[in-house]
Formats: sequence, C-alpha cells, structure tokens
Amino acid sequence: MLTLEDKLELYELNARYVDAMDDCDWQALSSIFTLDAIFEVVGLVTMNGLCEIQHFMAEEGRHPLAHLITNTHFSISSEKIEMRSRGIFPIDDTIKEAGH
Repeated sequence: MLTLEDKLELYELNARYVDAMDDCDWQALSSIFTLDAIFEVVGLVTMNGLCEIQHFMAEEGRHPLAHLITNTHFSISSEKIEMRSRGIFPIDDTIKEAGH
C-alpha cells in the first residue's frame, strides 16, 4: 500500500516530468525515468526504456507544450507502481487530450 508520503513523492515526480516536457529539457528525463521505464500515451505510442523515451520526446515533443494534468491515480503490485493521469495540452493552436 502506498503511504501518503509515497503519493506525495509520485506527485512531485509527475510535476518534474511535466516541467521537463514543457521546457523541452530531454536530459532532465534521465532523473525522472529509470532505464527500463515504460511510457505509454494511450492510443498513440508506447515507449520502452529511457533512451526510447528521450528519443521520441526530442523528435515528437518539439512543439510548444503547456500541460494541465488531472485525475492522477496510482496502482501498486509486487512488480511495479503505475501512475495514470489525464493531460490536456495545446498542440499547433489546438487542444488535444491524452492519457499517460
């Protein structure tokens, strides 16, 4: 079971991720994701590992971003902690919604 402190740390991690994305700071992702991380944007792409995440973000994440993250939930198993949230952000002057 996640403690309140665990959840606060995960919320902080999510905030650092959003800041890195909005600042296009792909190097900062190395302090956020593990080497074997799995990152999925539901219905769009699944990235396996830090290198793939950084490469995808550098190639596809160059547009101006301003994330508004909502509905963050955590689940835990003996193998992993999963965080799910919804994000709304502008891309090319339009608003897109994605889960990640």
